[in-house]
Amino acid sequence: MKKQEAAEVERAAKEYVLTAASSFTPVEWWGPIADALGFAVGLSKREMKIDGAMQCYYVMSAPGGPALLRRAAAENRDAFLFTKYIVASYIQAGQSVPTELRDFAAQVLTGTIAVPAEKTGPKDRDHWSRDVFLYFTARALVREFGLQLTRVNRRGYIGPRSACELLYEALADTLCAGLKDDGRVQEICEHRAIWGKIDEACNKLGPWFLPHLETVAANFRES
Repeated sequence: MKKQEAAEVERAAKEYVLTAASSFTPVEWWGPIADALGFAVGLSKREMKIDGAMQCYYVMSAPGGPALLRRAAAENRDAFLFTKYIVASYIQAGQSVPTELRDFAAQVLTGTIAVPAEKTGPKDRDHWSRDVFLYFTARALVREFGLQLTRVNRRGYIGPRSACELLYEALADTLCAGLKDDGRVQEICEHRAIWGKIDEACNKLGPWFLPHLETVAANFRES
């Protein structure tokens, strides 16, 4: 690849990153617990048009998914908020709420259910939306522009910088604020940081959830 071509790829990749970042909206309650549960129940999004507007709701492909959410919601605050969000998506889209979650939906609507207490210590969901955005944007750069995820050290190689380097450079003053260098971005984009927190979240949900760990790991790898 010629230097001029490499420069053009870099410019296009940076523009892609900045365009994606312009629509980025962090979700304060979304964190590793929510993602662990989502992977465990095989969560996927569906869209339908209601009154001319697109409305999304979520379906679960894993057997026993709704029951799993209901149990987690009774014990963990983040799981409660996540389950509440999923149930709300069914209601807003005019879809039937899964049988195992109807009592939960009714109690939320009537205010007769208590939200589990917040655990002490650092919040696992801090910066989670940002890290997940970096992870998937890096993969989009690899897919859309043929970039290497990390630096290629090969004599005579002429080409654009890596997806991690371009991400950090494009977002250094915005989403990457607080990250010391692009080494941290690389750790996120290589999934080590994200999987580490999801794995930890599985353990925090309790021993009853650990049999689902293999499903979580498999669905994470496919994401």
